[in-house]
Amino acid sequence: MVKLRILYFLNVSTDPKYIESDSGFHVMRQIIENVNRKRDDIFWYVIAPKRTEKFLKTERTKVLAYPFSNWAVTNRYHFDFVHFKKIFDLDYDVD
Repeated sequence: MVKLRILYFLNVSTDPKYIESDSGFHVMRQIIENVNRKRDDIFWYVIAPKRTEKFLKTERTKVLAYPFSNWAVTNRYHFDFVHFKKIFDLDYDVD
């Protein structure tokens, strides 16, 4: 039974085409794997480029594919919540 739902924005620092080599991406994947080993009551929603879905997908993780800029500087410092609301149905229940 899921008791805690976490919405996480993956803070990418490189071009999304090369996200697999980003250290932040690897840390997030390790956090999800390690926390899931210890606890079975957490579900993760991860806002990330679509190409990360195959690397982050677990039975308790959903990747919300978000169109990131190809300019790395804007990926680290900008998240357009208004645009996000237009893209996604915000009926996700997060804590």
